[in-house]
Amino acid sequence: MTVSPALSLFLRRASRWLAALTALAAAGFATAVALMFFWVLPNISAHRDTVADLMSRALGQRVTLEAVSGVWQQARPEFRLRGVRLYDQQGHPALYLPELEAAFAWRSLLFLEPRFTRIELQGLVLGVRRARDGHFYVGGIPINPAAPDSGFSSWLLRQGQVHAGSATLTWIDEVRDAPPLTLTAVDFTLTNVRWSHRLQLRAIPPASLARPVQIVAKLHARQVDDLKSWNGTVDANVAGVSFSRLAAWLALPYQPQQGRGVLNMQFEVARGALAGVTAGLELHDIEAKLGDDLPPVRLAQVRGQAQWQHGPDGYRVAFVNLRVAHPGAALGAPFNAGLSWGGTSHEITAQAFSLGGWQSLLPSLPMDAALRAHLQALQPQGRFDLLRFGWTGAQPGLDNFSMTARFSGLGVAAVDNQPGLSNLSGRIEGDARAGVFEIDSQQMTLGLPDLFREPSFAIDSLHARGKWQKTPRGRRLTVDDMAFSNPDMAGSAKGYYELIPGQRGLVDLTAHLSRADGTAVYRYLPKHIGDHTVEWVRRGVVAGRSNDVQLNLKGDLMRFPFDSGDGVFQVDAQVKDAVIDYVPGWPRIEGIQGRLLFRGRMMEVTSSQARIYGVALAPVKAVIPDLLHHDEQLHIDGQANGPIQDFIRFANTSPVGGRLHGFTAALDGSGPMKLALSLQVPLRRSHDTTLVGRLSFLGDTLLPPGLPRLDQTRGDIDFTGDSLAAKNITAQFLGGPLRIDTQTRSGQVQILAQGRATAAGLTSWLGTAWKDQVSGQTAWRGQIDLEPAGERVRIESDLTGLGSSLPAPLAKAATQPLPLVVTSQPQANGQLHDVQLGRIVGAVWRSTAEGQFDRGELRFGGRAVMPGEPGLRLAGNGRGLDISGWMDLLPGGESGEPLSLSAIDLSFDALDLMGRRYQDIRLQGRNRSGLLRAQVSGTGLNGVLTYRPAGNQPARISAQFRQLTIPARLPAAGPEWSTA
Repeated sequence: MTVSPALSLFLRRASRWLAALTALAAAGFATAVALMFFWVLPNISAHRDTVADLMSRALGQRVTLEAVSGVWQQARPEFRLRGVRLYDQQGHPALYLPELEAAFAWRSLLFLEPRFTRIELQGLVLGVRRARDGHFYVGGIPINPAAPDSGFSSWLLRQGQVHAGSATLTWIDEVRDAPPLTLTAVDFTLTNVRWSHRLQLRAIPPASLARPVQIVAKLHARQVDDLKSWNGTVDANVAGVSFSRLAAWLALPYQPQQGRGVLNMQFEVARGALAGVTAGLELHDIEAKLGDDLPPVRLAQVRGQAQWQHGPDGYRVAFVNLRVAHPGAALGAPFNAGLSWGGTSHEITAQAFSLGGWQSLLPSLPMDAALRAHLQALQPQGRFDLLRFGWTGAQPGLDNFSMTARFSGLGVAAVDNQPGLSNLSGRIEGDARAGVFEIDSQQMTLGLPDLFREPSFAIDSLHARGKWQKTPRGRRLTVDDMAFSNPDMAGSAKGYYELIPGQRGLVDLTAHLSRADGTAVYRYLPKHIGDHTVEWVRRGVVAGRSNDVQLNLKGDLMRFPFDSGDGVFQVDAQVKDAVIDYVPGWPRIEGIQGRLLFRGRMMEVTSSQARIYGVALAPVKAVIPDLLHHDEQLHIDGQANGPIQDFIRFANTSPVGGRLHGFTAALDGSGPMKLALSLQVPLRRSHDTTLVGRLSFLGDTLLPPGLPRLDQTRGDIDFTGDSLAAKNITAQFLGGPLRIDTQTRSGQVQILAQGRATAAGLTSWLGTAWKDQVSGQTAWRGQIDLEPAGERVRIESDLTGLGSSLPAPLAKAATQPLPLVVTSQPQANGQLHDVQLGRIVGAVWRSTAEGQFDRGELRFGGRAVMPGEPGLRLAGNGRGLDISGWMDLLPGGESGEPLSLSAIDLSFDALDLMGRRYQDIRLQGRNRSGLLRAQVSGTGLNGVLTYRPAGNQPARISAQFRQLTIPARLPAAGPEWSTA
């Protein structure tokens, strides 16, 4: 490498000059040291005023000394100044220092002012004052670095170290007009290294205020006279603080007015102003106001770290690892929380933060009044593992937010028409433009008051993920996949909803349910569907389930339910084991296997299998054509096949039975039947239900109570809600053919019947004892009017063709007519019955509403008359009576008990008894005290008969005769009787 001659010459000359300067500086420094050691120090006391003048020029204010001395220590001189006085600008003594030791700094020679590496003060008593103008004074000396008259503080910050031990300091704050605060055992150290300044202070405050306090300040200032160049931190540690007393001397952001505890505080200074406060807290019984117009926050215990910051972007309050105990509660788990605001921007942050229990503090937090009211109404619950939520403007909204959150058990109350939920867990990340979400929740609830009547829906599990994004028209929420289950259903869904301002929005949603409970369907019907329809579904769907439900909802919700075909709303469910109570008072339809379809505004149920009791229904179709109309109609059409017992049960438990006035109440039978039914039910007026149906007999057997059975019954009954009609219903009755016609007149059902009765048919009904006593057959006709009060019955026959060998007086030839009229009509609290058989015998009796015999008369030779007293009265006269033959044929009450005879007044020209014939018999008597006593007279006969009916003892007949001639026994065949 070669160096140019010019450069080589320059380097040689520079080296010589540098060596010369170094030698000169060394010689000068040696001379100064020699002068200081040999001349200055030995004679320093004689130069007291010179030293005072040097210090006055350095501090910028007058300084006087009472004495000065010096020694040489470790290659530098040390001075001891006694009686140091500093004067203010007016020439008054401002500060007195009894004694000061200072180690001389050789850099004083460079800056031409006295500077010391160390200044030591002991036993100092000082007053520190903040004047009303905001400036600080030690004694009367200003110590504001930026003030033009603060030469003392500037000079002090240029020294190496200043230490004051065993000092007493009195703080006077004229700005706060606070009483003096005296600190004892003050130990103060100020260390200055170029632009860095470190201050340490230890002191003992009054015991009622706090325990000993320690302050460490680390500050940096390139120009100590420029306040805006100051930056750094001030740490203060103190225990046993009483905040109620501290407030007189120290103003903190959101300072507590009550309470006690430990404070480890750090004040951050930026550009000469307070930029932040960080405080480690262990506080008890705290009361603090966070705003002038806000009520105070009250907490039993606070542990953790609090931060307050003020920067160019605004303010921030934060809590780190904070644990809080509300009054009367235990200390909670640690969490982080923060609130930032500035201009129009706001941000809330949190970690491991539980929302529960904080509602009571909302009135005390600094926030917009409308936002506070909204949060109070929402009653938020749950935990944020992580939260960063920001917005611009007074309140958050869809157009001004950003969020990052992980949460569990989250919940808010439903407010107005806004959704409510509880126990929601998952994560959200995004802002007003776009974002994503994931939901993984167990045992949550969801309330959608704007869509459904149900306050909330329980959801056992919900797993979903999706996103949102801003669109040209609004915002779109997309569910990529969702799986859910609750007691009512389980399934999956996907789709999107686009929110458009001023509209209901666009939707495209598909869902499939693998499990659904039909009894809960009403809960999920939207508010668009009429109340009466929802109530009908709630009450009418008694049971049912499905494992295959498809939901499709697509279109503009402003046009729901898409009558014009510009959208799709369809719920299609395959239903199993459903039970529908379609109209109150009608039998339920059970065992439904079919399809439930909601399409547009229509609901339709079609069944391939169902039953009413044991009656099979197939097919059945139930339709509500318009779910949204103000007068919803339910249409039900179906056919049924089943045993007649179930059809009878259907009639008895439906309004059909009311139309029949209980005619079928005790009816029984066997065989198959068929029913075709059509119902029109106004859901708002179910009592106006209209009915059209046809009931078909298919060779059935009917067993009317107390009447002969009907076999091979065939034919149709057409009925509506208020009428019955039938033509040519045929059956076998009393051994012969029967035809029945039915019609409704003036709201009352009339049944017309005609047929033939055979001896065999009568025998099967009346009993085998009649088998050999009747023969042939006869025609008859009847009419039954079903009136509101009961049945009115009339049966007529001339008995021509029916031969009788019955006991006298009812024996007749087959060709001999014998008119028979049987009637029954309703009467108050019972039924009146009348039977008239020619002029031979008549009977009239009244039965109670329960069917019990009340009173009646059996009269021979004329028409019977209803007696005034209870029991059966026997009366009349005739040509003959075979008592032995008829004794067992007298009618009994419904309970099977024998009838009570109330009176007897009979006359017969002949009376057969026990195989003997008595002539010209007359019986007269009455029942008294349960005994029937009758006077009996006749040819060779005169006496009294006494009859005691069965009770606790068997029935008994006794007789007392004044005359008794027993006639000869009749021949075995007996003489013939005539009915002429």
